[in-house]
Amino acid sequence: MKCIGLNHRPTFINDYLKPAIQAGFVEMTQPDSPKSPTQKYRLTTKGNALLATQQQGVSSDHVNVTKGRHERGTMLCSGG
Repeated sequence: MKCIGLNHRPTFINDYLKPAIQAGFVEMTQPDSPKSPTQKYRLTTKGNALLATQQQGVSSDHVNVTKGRHERGTMLCSGG
């Protein structure tokens, strides 16, 4: 959340995370325990392919998970 400048958890979950999961770009590491305190998320094969495409500067036809806002480039975040 911090990486993309959000600090309101419900906004992040409803506007970014859930659409990314529904579109198949992100998956839960523990799908049987969605509310687990140790739940994490990872990119799927589809998500990695999209990331690679965006890093090459090529625009692609995909579901935009930012509620209609198109933003060029990809922000990667490491650490906290």
